[in-house]
Amino acid sequence: MADITENIDSLNIIEMPQAPAAQCLYPQLDTATVGDLPVVDFSLATDTIASEAVVDQWSNGMEPQMRHSSEANRSGLLTAIALFGILMAFNFKHLRRICSHYIEELTRPRTGRTNLFDDHPAGDTRLAIMLLTQFGVCAGILLSEGIIYNYHIPEATNLSIAAVVLLCVGYLLLQAVVYAVVGYTFGGKSVMRRWVASFSAVHALMGTISVIPMALAVFYPEAVKAVCYVSAIIYLIGRIIFIFRGFKIFYDNLLSCFYFILYLCTLEIIPLILVYQTALTIIAKIL
Repeated sequence: MADITENIDSLNIIEMPQAPAAQCLYPQLDTATVGDLPVVDFSLATDTIASEAVVDQWSNGMEPQMRHSSEANRSGLLTAIALFGILMAFNFKHLRRICSHYIEELTRPRTGRTNLFDDHPAGDTRLAIMLLTQFGVCAGILLSEGIIYNYHIPEATNLSIAAVVLLCVGYLLLQAVVYAVVGYTFGGKSVMRRWVASFSAVHALMGTISVIPMALAVFYPEAVKAVCYVSAIIYLIGRIIFIFRGFKIFYDNLLSCFYFILYLCTLEIIPLILVYQTALTIIAKIL
């Protein structure tokens, strides 16, 4: 054992240099003075900031936002809609029969004098007037909504909406009178009756259908664009059916085609343009 120890001592062992001690980048904290440091209550600071934010909200309030303009906020318009609903409920037992009668009026050709034994539903005239007025109201509301959406009008008064509704109702009543006069002048009493009956049938059916688009436009303003397009298509289909019906009633020879073109320009196209321009003026400039 002693020999082994002597041999180890006799070896020239090179000692490896020691790595320098790492220097601390942060100041050393004297643990003896830790107890003398002040204690900070961070919960008190958090409560103070929260209370100041609450006081600031109560004192300054919230930033106001623009109120969305909708016909659902107009009590007068909702009253009119409810009134039409009540009238329809009281006449509901006649509604199905009279709608079937109007569809038959448009699909079955009638020539000559009106038959005394033709089936006319009870309350035909009363319901025709009510449905025609209802279509005028729905058309006025939809036209107002379309103009407001298309021209980005922020607010429309109750008076302007009512004026557009009265404009549409007056336009329909004036059309009925004009058709009666034109039909009596160019075809006699029987032709006048058939043409006016076709006019009443088309607009009564459209008055029944247009309640749904009108309700969607009033209570769902985000669907106004789609609803207006659908309503325009419904109106266009109705007018095409009525024009085709009038062509079948009045057509006799080639000269009738010339009169028919004059009729289209005078009673169908120009009045619609005037009604639209008047409604636009009412909503955007006058009221």
